[in-house]
Amino acid sequence: MSHLVELRANKDLIDSNFEGYKLSLDQIPATNHELPSGVHKLEKIGDTFSYLYLVLFSTHNHLISDPWNENDIYYISEKRTVTKIELQTMTLDSNNTEMRELVEIPSFEAKEFGYNISLLFAGPSTAVISTGTGTLHVINTGIRNCSQNWTVESSLEVLSNPFTLLDARVKEQDSNELHCLLTSIVEKKDAESTIKVAKAYTELHWIVLKKSGEKWSIEDTFKFHSLGAVRCGYFPPGCEHLFIESNKPVELPSNVDPQSDTKQEQEQVEDENKEPEYYWQQTEDDIKIWFGLPAGCVKDDVKVHIENKRISVEIKDKVCLAGETFQRLDSDVTTWNITNNRLEIIVCKHEEGQMWQYLVQNTRGEELVDNELVKQVHERLAHLCSENEAVADDTTPAFNPGQLEACDNAPDEDSRLIVIDAKSKKLLKEANLTGHQKLFNIRLSDSSMGICVRHDVDGIVWKLEYDDEKFCHHTGTLNAFGYVLASKQWKYATCSPDFSYAVISATKQNLFIYKQNCSVVSDLRNRKTGHKFNQVGKQFLVSLNSTDEIVGVHVTRRYLFVLTKNLVSIYYIGNVE
Repeated sequence: MSHLVELRANKDLIDSNFEGYKLSLDQIPATNHELPSGVHKLEKIGDTFSYLYLVLFSTHNHLISDPWNENDIYYISEKRTVTKIELQTMTLDSNNTEMRELVEIPSFEAKEFGYNISLLFAGPSTAVISTGTGTLHVINTGIRNCSQNWTVESSLEVLSNPFTLLDARVKEQDSNELHCLLTSIVEKKDAESTIKVAKAYTELHWIVLKKSGEKWSIEDTFKFHSLGAVRCGYFPPGCEHLFIESNKPVELPSNVDPQSDTKQEQEQVEDENKEPEYYWQQTEDDIKIWFGLPAGCVKDDVKVHIENKRISVEIKDKVCLAGETFQRLDSDVTTWNITNNRLEIIVCKHEEGQMWQYLVQNTRGEELVDNELVKQVHERLAHLCSENEAVADDTTPAFNPGQLEACDNAPDEDSRLIVIDAKSKKLLKEANLTGHQKLFNIRLSDSSMGICVRHDVDGIVWKLEYDDEKFCHHTGTLNAFGYVLASKQWKYATCSPDFSYAVISATKQNLFIYKQNCSVVSDLRNRKTGHKFNQVGKQFLVSLNSTDEIVGVHVTRRYLFVLTKNLVSIYYIGNVE
């Protein structure tokens, strides 16, 4: 069964005429607020840790957002308390922000090394805290837009190794079920390790907690791993699936009995030796399907039903073919006829030009290759294959490496986006992102998760969702943002939930803000074509008042929050043009 799918960008969301960003010297309104206590941040991590650990450590965002309350943000203080930074008004002034300590994280055993404390909001009244050393705290936050303190409901020693939180979600249909995704970097120390390739790997734990009375307990644990850095994990509201994005393939354990595997292989061989139940042939536009008919079969004995992405064929009340097709069909354009005891069905593809990998999965059909189509393909590719040696033109170089820019370098990664079923823990779908650099994760307006991936020079945001009809969809575009990121050294990158602006943060003082569409009052034209622009992208450069390292960034539709060791800066982007 093929799990691979292709993510296709929506051309209607791509601006092929985008002319770039124009530098603006306008000031962005901002206020700065001293923190009541500095940010808790591990400073020393030793010198014996792997690259994977360094990536996980250095990219930790200490500014925590609340998907259920857009303008409320939090951080962990040096006193190990959760502190809330709350906007009191929707305008910027020195008194518009209130900071409150909500709960003290229970004491925990300090270990030789660990991770920064992580906090995630799993539901409207539930939060989860990882101490970074192996302890998980489940917190009852109550209604978070009210002034009330939080209480620790349960403290669980879930792993012997330190870990950090990647995602957490209270199940939408059952508020007493909590799903958590934990990640830790495991150093390979001996030959007995099952990981044979890398010196270190990422270990993932899918933990399911159940609430009984006032306490939580572990009901189920599922462990798997990746040889690369796992950069995104996401539970949808129903927790029926888990999305994982990693720069190396994710390996799931086999939970099937070896004898059962052998039996399935034997059955598969037997099926392959049987005669096909039908034959099919495709062109770029349509598909022909043939069935053999029993003697005496007439038109009234045949039933053919075509829907958007399903096909059903019955012959004398026997289902000969039924199921979901590889891609969509045009149900309005279908013909079939009977000749010489053979049923021929002709269906049209909805997306013309795409060649299908199969007709209907898990059915015994055989594809017949059209020799004429193969000949046409060979003719199309003839310029790439020749028996004659290519001779270079000495006068004009075929390729000039000096013309390459940083953005032309393809990332050396084998990136994958997969979705795992909650019940069977099996792989459902997988998209290969190799060649499309992963840029950042983003919480969308409906609190769902999106990932921004480079597509040519743009940054395309894919909303993570899965059902029978689709696997992720293109929901927004950041013009030329892939090109921009390739030219800078950056620590954090993100964008607003409505994609109106994007932000790049260096490790020290500078921020780069890219507004997507700003109105143009003056007469602005392209120098070469003379085309006049009514809107243009703008770039803003912001320098912080603090010399401390930036340790957290969060954006909303109106505000940009920037966190340093002892200061939070709030920039009002809502009215900037």
